[in-house]
Amino acid sequence: MEDCIQNESLERELDNDDSILVRYLRQQASKGKTDVTYEELSDTIIEGLLAPSDGFAATFANTLILLALNPQVQEEAREHIRYRTTFRSHETITLADLVGLDYLDHILSECQRLLPIFMFNVPELTSCEMTLGGVTVPKETMVMYDVQTLNRSEDIWPNPHAFQPERFEKLNEKQRKALHGFGNGRSRRCLGEHLVRSLHKLFIARILMAYRLAPGDNARNIDELPRARRPFIYVPHVFLKFTPIND
Repeated sequence: MEDCIQNESLERELDNDDSILVRYLRQQASKGKTDVTYEELSDTIIEGLLAPSDGFAATFANTLILLALNPQVQEEAREHIRYRTTFRSHETITLADLVGLDYLDHILSECQRLLPIFMFNVPELTSCEMTLGGVTVPKETMVMYDVQTLNRSEDIWPNPHAFQPERFEKLNEKQRKALHGFGNGRSRRCLGEHLVRSLHKLFIARILMAYRLAPGDNARNIDELPRARRPFIYVPHVFLKFTPIND
């Protein structure tokens, strides 16, 4: 932050900035009460606000695309929701109605498996020396693994390219360890996991009870869809049809 304050052009920019956070940090730095650097502030904003927002929106969009491309899964989900919310409109569905509706949770997990928003995991340090594919990796080596390849490995997931939420009804140990939709372990899991799961379940339930989803063109293979770049991720770029349900 001190480097930023010494930069006259940036200082003039900050003088006109309405951000309470930036002004507060600048004041604290001028008083010698903080050692927050500009890089640390940028990383915090990116990792704590922008990246999660992008990932949040992309996960919802990916789920709608997969449901549109798989009408049988879409109808199965709709039937589960109808069973739990009999004689109620989509506008009155609440999270309380959806407690225990595991199928919607399975849809989210399958979406994260098939279309992970990040292709690589958060860097981690190896806990011991190990040999992977004939290569010896020393203890405390920083490693990142290819999430996409892991999520579509035939050794772990039968028929890995198919969208099958029911596969999550019963996972074996290898599959549980392989899934990293919200991270893995106890201390490195996403802090927003419960919020994302809850909002995703409510959002999908209300959409499915109000509309039938279909792709806007003849696209059927998720891996052949064009991709659009967002600030931190690439997401499928496809138009969907939302047909109101009148019955």
